[in-house]
Amino acid sequence: MRKGLVCLFLLMVLLQNPITGEAANWVKVGESASNSPKMTIYIDADSVQTTKTGSREAWTKGTYEPPRPTTDLLGQKVNSAYSLRFEVYTQDKYYCTQEIVEYYSNGTSGSNSYRCELRKIPPDTLGEAVWNYLFK
Repeated sequence: MRKGLVCLFLLMVLLQNPITGEAANWVKVGESASNSPKMTIYIDADSVQTTKTGSREAWTKGTYEPPRPTTDLLGQKVNSAYSLRFEVYTQDKYYCTQEIVEYYSNGTSGSNSYRCELRKIPPDTLGEAVWNYLFK
C-alpha cells in the first residue's frame, strides 16, 4: 500500500511539473574566411548567462563545410560535421572553453571537459565575433 501511495505521489508531481527538453535558439555570429574547411559559428541565444563577475557563459556551435577530418576517441579516422562548446567570455576580451562535444560523420560523438584557463581573444577572429554578440 505504501509503495502505491509513493508512486501515485511521484506521478502527480511529474504531471504538475513536466520535464521537457528545450530547443536551442541558434543565432549565426560569424564564419571563417578560409574554405579548408569553412567554419561557421552560432550561439545559442537562450543559453547566455551572466555570472556574478560580469562574465558571460553560452553554448556555441561550430559547423564545418566540408566536414573536418579528425579522429574519434577510439582513434578511428572520421569526419566532424560540427561541435558544441560551452564557453566563458570576460568583459576584457578573454575566454575559455569548459566543454567540447564533437559530432562525427559515423553517428558517434565524443566529449571532453576542461579547466577554465583564460586566453586573450585575438582580433578579427570567430572568438571576437562571439564576444561582440555577448557584450555589444
